[in-house]
Amino acid sequence: MFFHGFIQRAFQATFLISLIAPVLGLFLILRRQSLMADTLSHISLAGVALGLLIGVNPTLTNILVVVLVAVLLEYLWQIYRTYSEISIEILMSVGMALAQGIK
Repeated sequence: MFFHGFIQRAFQATFLISLIAPVLGLFLILRRQSLMADTLSHISLAGVALGLLIGVNPTLTNILVVVLVAVLLEYLWQIYRTYSEISIEILMSVGMALAQGIK
């Protein structure tokens, strides 16, 4: 099994991810941004739904929507430094509501 190239590359990728992920996770926790990935995944659902609704490639609309919301999140973090988690959770709920509403 370990003589196949794809298995070797999978183990190499797993090893590299195991080195990088804890450092990135610690950085995100220290910056109080641990819910960022969850929020952007909920928003991406709305981006895919929007792309399907308007008949455009869902991947492109997804990328556009997620980048716009990430910029909006950064702006809200600058305004509400003390309550940064609230803005993340609000946008997470808005993303799910938009995805459900567009569906």
